[in-house]
Amino acid sequence: ITEGCAWQLEAVFRVLQWVKQNIDYRCNTVLMEEFEDYEMGNVAWALRNRLCGSCAGFAELQEALLRALNIPARRVRF
Repeated sequence: ITEGCAWQLEAVFRVLQWVKQNIDYRCNTVLMEEFEDYEMGNVAWALRNRLCGSCAGFAELQEALLRALNIPARRVRF
């Protein structure tokens, strides 16, 4: 995803774009009940199934990917 990035900010942008383009977002966790093994907040599940059931899950996935690249990241809760 970030190969060839000259700057950390470029890597961040590429990760966020990748998640946006490759992970299906369902804004209602009730819709996720059709998946027997779904666990809210499970980043590995979201990556494996390319699906998130909440905006928090979407943010957690982005945060985990950035941290895996040694880019400091945290989710700000309002």
